[in-house]
Amino acid sequence: MNKKVTIKDVAEAAGVCKATVSYVLNDRKDQKISEETKKKVWQVVNMLGYRPNAFAQNMRTAVARQMFGVYLPSDLNALERAMFLDFLEKLIAVAREEDANIVLLPSVPERVNTADAIAAIPPIYFHLPPYAIAKYWNDISSAAPDTDFIIYNIPQLAGVALDTALLKEMRKNPRVIGVKNSSMPVQDIQMFLDEGGENMIVFNGPDEQLLSGLAAGASGGIGGTYAVMPELYMRIYELFGKGEIEKARVIQNDCCRIIYHMCSAKANLYAVLKEILKGRGIDIGTVRSPLPGLEAEDYKIAAACAEEISAAVKKYCEKAG
Repeated sequence: MNKKVTIKDVAEAAGVCKATVSYVLNDRKDQKISEETKKKVWQVVNMLGYRPNAFAQNMRTAVARQMFGVYLPSDLNALERAMFLDFLEKLIAVAREEDANIVLLPSVPERVNTADAIAAIPPIYFHLPPYAIAKYWNDISSAAPDTDFIIYNIPQLAGVALDTALLKEMRKNPRVIGVKNSSMPVQDIQMFLDEGGENMIVFNGPDEQLLSGLAAGASGGIGGTYAVMPELYMRIYELFGKGEIEKARVIQNDCCRIIYHMCSAKANLYAVLKEILKGRGIDIGTVRSPLPGLEAEDYKIAAACAEEISAAVKKYCEKAG
């Protein structure tokens, strides 16, 4: 059986990022890609016989509209099922009027069982002693005994910091597989890896220091600004893996400057991120109170940051044909 052609294969053959291939295939108007590059991508697509995933394409098309998920119960009796189908029929009618999408999801237990892991911070009001924090995390983990657990360390917001002694205690739980480390000292990543032992996973948290976190041993990163410029962070990760640290550092520094610009808005950072996503056709609303939303001058900042991101993606991810 022939190997299925992936978007990665197309990107490598065309000499571009995977993100660039995706933009070309989806005819993204908000991305400035040269006609020469577009032509090259389509030539490779045709040559390799690449076929995008139809379901994924439908989901990308749908995100520009409102989408509502409805859990499909699996344990209803005949009367309950009839009532549910009547409700669903009415819901679909309303959705059509509002130009929205309805997506049927598996029942709640099935959905929960498909989670890869649970991530949890410590309690943030009472500053509990380490043994109480460990009990809190283990109680959460025991409620989902077949699901892996990630400790979320963000002391600047939680008011409580993970240390090696607490991590050692938590590693007695076989479901505790790692840490998302959002503390600012990169050294913490190295300490957690040492204390955690074999198969320990640590994710870098602060977006501004992904490269530094990878150098300290992080397996990868989890970040908020990844949502608006994933191509750049993927490129940093790719270059780090190739040992091209200087090239990765240049991109990381540009990411930091864009973040600083976003943070210059009066609104909360996530309000700016959501506005940038809205400009890309992904309208997920704005932040909820008490986080401050965008003010008049903030829209200009969001638009400028979106342009900076597009320029950086073109510069670092779209290679010359």
